Amino acid sequence: MKFSIVIPVYNVEKYLRKCLDSVLNQTYRDFEVIIVNDESPDNSQSIIDEYVKKDDRFKCYNKKNGGLSDARNFGLQYITGDYLIFLDSDDYIEKDLLIEISRVANGYDIIKYNLKLVDEDGKLIRKAKSFSKNGKSSFKDLINVEFFQPAWSYAYNIEYWKENNFKYEVGRIHEDFGLTPLCALLAKKIYLLNYYGYNYVQRTGSIMNGATKTKKRAYDILYHFDNLNSKLNSLKNINEENKKICLSFIANSVIYISTLLNKEERQLYLQELKKRKISNYLLDDTFERKIKKILAKISLEGYIKVRFNI
Repeated sequence: MKFSIVIPVYNVEKYLRKCLDSVLNQTYRDFEVIIVNDESPDNSQSIIDEYVKKDDRFKCYNKKNGGLSDARNFGLQYITGDYLIFLDSDDYIEKDLLIEISRVANGYDIIKYNLKLVDEDGKLIRKAKSFSKNGKSSFKDLINVEFFQPAWSYAYNIEYWKENNFKYEVGRIHEDFGLTPLCALLAKKIYLLNYYGYNYVQRTGSIMNGATKTKKRAYDILYHFDNLNSKLNSLKNINEENKKICLSFIANSVIYISTLLNKEERQLYLQELKKRKISNYLLDDTFERKIKKILAKISLEGYIKVRFNI
């Protein structure tokens, strides 16, 4: 079994060696590394050149700057392995991640592994919650795990990926939210591997942490909701219960993101949600959920206070 690891690179010279070393030092040796330099303006290219020179499993491809989604999509054309992993260039993986995945892969469409949040010095901040189920799992098990969305917390069967022609939306942030729910919903074989193999570095100045990005984050998530909603409703031969669960998940996500906006922007954003009758997508399969759904229909502001304790 061969792994294809796609690493988009942009302005990460401070973190890049630790990232690439974590791949180079894997105990499982059958892999290729597709490094995509997204026209990084710093010293990243010279660091990449070091690894390409000393290990022929490392390949570098350069492209005009187009953002994370574009870089991931670009790298996909060069993969030749059996399983695909995305690794962000400011993060790093544990040395046994690939071998742990290889032990359980056995044709699974997607394998979800766990993660740790660490600071820039590698100090543990916290571990993500343990999976309630470990091993062969269902969509309902998967969508309820903490950090369900990140692209880099999965190994994807490449045959499955190519059959569905998965692509990330270019020019949008939260691109994982725009694709992971669909990828998970279509998967027939899912495995939850409760191994803490990915180190998610919490750093200042990242794409996700910029305060000026908040409004764009909200409206990009809304864009992804519209796109996903359209795709999910066009799917045939999909378990209807799972589809409802997925739609409820993405609806709650777009509602929650409104809490990060200032008061004036939040009101405008909530108007967009009301136009979409967002409350119709919420689950009502338990008494508690029925009450919350009724509340959301009456007042999204009230639902937010109850649902998210804000």
